Amino acid sequence: MIMSNKKTHTVVSCKKRMRKIPLRKKVFAITREREKMPFVKLKNNAGRAIQSFFEERRISRPVRIDLRSTGCCDPSLGLWLDVDRSSDMKEVSEEGLTFVISPDLYQMTGEVTISYDDTRRGFILNPERAISEWDGFGVCTIKIEEESQG
Repeated sequence: MIMSNKKTHTVVSCKKRMRKIPLRKKVFAITREREKMPFVKLKNNAGRAIQSFFEERRISRPVRIDLRSTGCCDPSLGLWLDVDRSSDMKEVSEEGLTFVISPDLYQMTGEVTISYDDTRRGFILNPERAISEWDGFGVCTIKIEEESQG
């Protein structure tokens, strides 16, 4: 059984002994445990579309999978050009694209499938574990960090 507060998880073992594990250590353990497990699946020419995006702009940075606000609806996943942080989970796809995600978000979503919709000219992100009833419904583009701050 796991109980939690903001700073620690309390784990009750079979012998009824309780011990507290700081969340930071738990997140680090999840990161290390999942490092070798893929967290991104590319489908429907998504890899090719991301490569084209990079070529058109003559840039190359990690693509962050993150929560974005959609205004009136529930939160959804989005793509941002960003840097990888030491706490991030990192994956390099077969196409040579680098994806990053925070361990907290990965824990909430699981593996994320990214596909490209030629008709609507955007990416569709479907998490393994739903974060809202609108998952996979809308399309998104890749945001560049400077655009999002302005």
